[in-house]
Amino acid sequence: MVRVFAVTETLAVLALLAVVAVFWPDDTPHPERFDTRVVGCDFATRGAARVAVAVRNGDRTRHAYRVAVVVDRDGAPIGAGASLVNRVGPGATATASALVPLRGEPAGASCHATVTLYTATAGHHS
Repeated sequence: MVRVFAVTETLAVLALLAVVAVFWPDDTPHPERFDTRVVGCDFATRGAARVAVAVRNGDRTRHAYRVAVVVDRDGAPIGAGASLVNRVGPGATATASALVPLRGEPAGASCHATVTLYTATAGHHS
């Protein structure tokens, strides 16, 4: 009787540990969890493009991001720029904007952005 109880108790504890291991929340930082999209690509300024990019932080901690912007026409770049977005809170979305100087006419051009985690200090009171 004691032996059966010990085996049953051991199996119950192992089952409980398995459930806890599967459903335990992951609280480690995941700075690679972000989404980005171009929300504005304005060519109204002569010789430049005003590009706005939304960055959503999908992590549980605050991060800063570097946004690299490229304006191209027919696959050839005609301008590039960068912007920094600081202090984006967990689950929050921030907008970066960049004024990108252009070489050539913007007719038929499009804006693209890539975002990387920025770990250095940037800006006033970062």
